[in-house]
Amino acid sequence: MGYFEDSFDIIGKSRVKPVLNMGLWYNKPDVDAHTNLVYSNLISLGFKSRYKHYVLDKDNYLSINTQNTSFNRKIVFPFNCMIMDTEIYKVVIERYDDIWSGLFTQKLINAIGDKITFGMPLSSHDRNVHDYVKDFKGEFYGMVLNDRIWNIVLNKIEIDSKDYRDGYLELLEKLVKHINETINDRYVLKYFEKLLKFGKIWVKAIDILT
Repeated sequence: MGYFEDSFDIIGKSRVKPVLNMGLWYNKPDVDAHTNLVYSNLISLGFKSRYKHYVLDKDNYLSINTQNTSFNRKIVFPFNCMIMDTEIYKVVIERYDDIWSGLFTQKLINAIGDKITFGMPLSSHDRNVHDYVKDFKGEFYGMVLNDRIWNIVLNKIEIDSKDYRDGYLELLEKLVKHINETINDRYVLKYFEKLLKFGKIWVKAIDILT
C-alpha cells in the first residue's frame, strides 16, 4: 500500500485524476478464507485489456484491500487499517479491516465526487502459508455482519460533509446510530462504539501530524 499525488491515469480517451487506484495481481488471489477452502486451487492468470486502467462509475463499489493499492493522502482519514480486536460471543472478529475501510472510503469518495480506478500495476501475489480454517474462524462474525454494514452504509447514510476528515467522523457516528437502532447484541454495539472511538483518535493523530 502506498500513496500518490498529482498522478493522472489514462482511461480510453479520458484523463482522470483518481484519489485511489487498486492494482490487480496474478498467481494466488487475496480472497477470503471461505473461498480459499472451497476453491483450494484458485489461481489468477493475469489481466489482459486494451486499457491500463478503468474508472469505477459513481455509486459502484469494489471490495478493496490494502495490497497493491495506492491512494492520495487526502483520503488517509477513512482509508486506514481499522481496529478489529474485539470479541463477539467469545470469538474474535478480524480480517475485515480493509474490506470495511474500503467501503467507508468509497462512500466518501462518491459523496465528495472524486474518482477510483483499478487495473495496473499488475503484481504477483506470492501468498504466505495460511491456516484457512483458523482464518475462517476469525472472519466468521465479520461475514455475519457484513451484509448489514454494507446495507446501512450504502442505503441508510447520507454524507453532508464536504471533506474526508469530517465526512469520516460523520459516517462513523451515523453508522453507530443506525446499529444502535437495529441491533440489540451488546457485543456488536460495544465493537462499533470502540470503532467510533478509534476513528476519533485516528483523526486527532492525523491533525497533529499534518
